[in-house]
Amino acid sequence: MLPSLKHFSIVVLFILFTNGITHAQVDTIGGLSTEVDTITDVDTAVSPSFLSRTLGVIPWHNLPFVFDDIMVVGGINQSGLHFSNQYRELSTIGGWQLGAEGYYPIGERLFLVTGAGYAQSGMQHAEHDVRIRFHQINVPVLFAYELPVLRSFEWRLFLGTQFSYTTSADQSGVYPEDGMMFRYNIDDINRMGFGFTFGLSWEHRDFYLRLRGYMGMVKRFTNLHPETQIGDTGMMQTFQIEFGYFLFRPLREF
Repeated sequence: MLPSLKHFSIVVLFILFTNGITHAQVDTIGGLSTEVDTITDVDTAVSPSFLSRTLGVIPWHNLPFVFDDIMVVGGINQSGLHFSNQYRELSTIGGWQLGAEGYYPIGERLFLVTGAGYAQSGMQHAEHDVRIRFHQINVPVLFAYELPVLRSFEWRLFLGTQFSYTTSADQSGVYPEDGMMFRYNIDDINRMGFGFTFGLSWEHRDFYLRLRGYMGMVKRFTNLHPETQIGDTGMMQTFQIEFGYFLFRPLREF
């Protein structure tokens, strides 16, 4: 008798509980279920397996031929100021650069070369052992002409311009407190840069080598000499040795 009464009580409580759930509560529970499904779909969409399947659909072996001339390029440089009022006291320092560029044919032997990259350059006020380094984004726009010699090794002369923006600068060494010398101040740098670039490149299969010079056309510093109130006329100059690798050429099958 008692077991039957116990079971009957449990059934009654269950009926009362389920009847007490409103339609709004049911809709809320359904909405939460839908949100969970949506979150699960998003997680699936960004999962490594999903990305792997997506990348696998791209025809890497048969991309448009314009991809064949896209490369990653980096190297070392030696930089300083030219046309400076303080040229007798200045020296150069070493730096490096890394970026990506591409060739775009505009004629039988003429190409447009452009891209973007990060570069670390600078200058040294050797008279006072002060070094200043610039961290900048460079955007070259060049015209390259392919020389009609040694077809197995492609040589190109190039000439063009380069735009740059200095994101930050840092200084090592300090100037003496006394004296009326010109002090280069990283708070007074001209962040926008522009100049001409020129050089020679060599290319063989997937590899690339370039010697490049840059001559700035914008004053690097805007501060004035404390005594003469004359600003420095120095502009950036850089010599670069760069190595590149064409990313998509090894993938092409036909």
